Amino acid sequence: MNLTSGENTIREFVLQMGDIKVSAGSGIFTCFGLGSCVGLFLHDRVHKIGGGAHIMFPDYHARTVIQAKSYYAEPAIEEVLKQMKEAGADLEKLRAKLVGGAQVMDAKLLDMGFQNTHAIRNALTRYKIYIAAADLGGYTSRTARFKIADGSLSVTSQTNTYII
Repeated sequence: MNLTSGENTIREFVLQMGDIKVSAGSGIFTCFGLGSCVGLFLHDRVHKIGGGAHIMFPDYHARTVIQAKSYYAEPAIEEVLKQMKEAGADLEKLRAKLVGGAQVMDAKLLDMGFQNTHAIRNALTRYKIYIAAADLGGYTSRTARFKIADGSLSVTSQTNTYII
């Protein structure tokens, strides 16, 4: 999808569950309806390279239902870091922004949102990636739009829109 503003056309990349995307320059990564899923957005401010992942589950095991590893925290983060490095990003200077991880279903025993948040924070800590902003938890879903050029992240919930 392309968004047009005057003479400028900005490419919008919609990340569905399990999607990973890396791009340089202008563009927007969008994750619609982040409930227990987490939208992970990485940014290299110097080279203007962004990476996004729509992460659905905390842990990957060989016997999992969905075999695509990009649905899971650790493999998704590994893949987006690999693609960002290939695109020329300086991995030591990356900043992360996170959105989602809510408890949107009445399944308190699973609390998938908390598990996703915990797994992603742990992985980012292991990779020494600074978390610049996060809007995690709660009980409502959100839509996130991350601008690659400046690293700003707009979050829309049922009642509000704000920048983090």
